Amino acid sequence: MRNYKNVIAAYSIMIFLIILVGIFQSWSIALTILNYCLISAVMTIGANIQWGYAGLINFGIMGYTALGGLAVVLVSVEPVKKAWQVGGLNILACIWIIVAIIFVVKFILNRFDKSKLRNYSVASVILGGIILLRVTAAPGFYFPGFSVRFWLAV
Repeated sequence: MRNYKNVIAAYSIMIFLIILVGIFQSWSIALTILNYCLISAVMTIGANIQWGYAGLINFGIMGYTALGGLAVVLVSVEPVKKAWQVGGLNILACIWIIVAIIFVVKFILNRFDKSKLRNYSVASVILGGIILLRVTAAPGFYFPGFSVRFWLAV
């Protein structure tokens, strides 16, 4: 029982502090703090389990766990209309441009033999794709009197 006195003291202090937050600030804040503590405890247990399997932490599995948490947040919260108006369609266009770059590079690598021409064509596709991504994702500046949008790389 002597080994657990420190643990019991730590939990007692934490409960006392959360009760103080509830009394002096608000119970909503106290419950939010408690919720974050519980979420952090579950995440820590997951990291300890992952670390214990092989003695090394596997960031791939923990990364997918984080993506799962992000998916829960994205599904449970309604989208922000202002964010979609500012850049939502540009982000979707950039995703399609990246997919097109990957398929064109794969096509070039499969169709042509190893040569400098193949290397230059892959490099030009990637460089052109990066420029196209920058033009698509960068904020545009419209100058009155011109019918063309000008992009300024910041």
